[in-house]
This record gives sequence, structure tokens and C-alpha cells, in this order.
Amino acid sequence: MKNHKRVNGKLLQTRKKWSHLKVSQKEWISGLLREQFVSFLKQIQNPPGKLSVEQILADVMVYIEEKEIWVSENEV
Repeated sequence: MKNHKRVNGKLLQTRKKWSHLKVSQKEWISGLLREQFVSFLKQIQNPPGKLSVEQILADVMVYIEEKEIWVSENEV
């Protein structure tokens, strides 16, 4: 039970890998990453550097946490 956590009466796995996610969750996260990346490209007109990629990932992780999908940042 070390990889599980009780939230609102539900038992959730806290260390999920990308392969453990549902197809709909994977598609939603991939689409969100794509939207953020394209938005960055339209604003800056250049590919993002390392710091910009980390900022895009941080923005996407906020959306993932709001939707209560438990997946580590390394897996995204």
C-alpha cells in the first residue's frame, strides 16, 4: 500500500506510469502538451529552449493535477 493514497474515500495509485493511464487520459495530456507547444511557437516564433520546455511542462502539470490524474512529471 506504499504506492497508494486514500483521497475522498477512493484508493488511488500515486506512482502511475504513462502505460498505466487510460487511452483517453493519454490523448488528453498529449493534446494539451501539443496545444501549449504550438501556442509557444506562435508567440515566440522559435523552438523552445530547456527552460521554456520546463515551463510548458509545469503549466500542463497544473491542468493534470486539477483533473486529478496521478502521474509523475517524469512520465509526462
